[in-house]
Amino acid sequence: MSLAEPLGRCRIAASELEVVEVCGLRLLLSPRSPTDHAGWTNQSSRRSLFEAYQTAPPADVVVSHAPPAGILDHVRGVGPIGCVGLLSYIARVAPSLVICGHVHRAGMVRLDDLDVVVANVAVVPHHTLEPVQGVSLFELDVRDGQRPAVRAIGHTRPLPRGES
Repeated sequence: MSLAEPLGRCRIAASELEVVEVCGLRLLLSPRSPTDHAGWTNQSSRRSLFEAYQTAPPADVVVSHAPPAGILDHVRGVGPIGCVGLLSYIARVAPSLVICGHVHRAGMVRLDDLDVVVANVAVVPHHTLEPVQGVSLFELDVRDGQRPAVRAIGHTRPLPRGES
């Protein structure tokens, strides 16, 4: 069974850090971002996020609104806005894949020392609100008792506004 099949039948929504299991794959979901700018939604203090990540259970894949500190987290004119708690979680757990957004400039890096892929999959820059890339595609090779292997496949074409 493909991962898309059960995910297509359910909606996963997290209000705090939580781990869900789908087809034997553990996903850590985090809608929170460090408090940096007044008025942004889903913000938490850096300290509370750090504490939450310290006690979060191991996961194979992290899906986080905010990027980890120092990795794909630089905002022009503002500086780095990443989450130190997420960075410490990555160092402690070494999930196979970290998918984030928040910084509206997509990119991907592999942390070779941990064998972790971090992908900022944001598709809409702040200044245009027009998609600059399509959906990011990844392949996860999941085998019983083994760490999932990640292969980035690429991106689909961006959809023009109004098309779905």
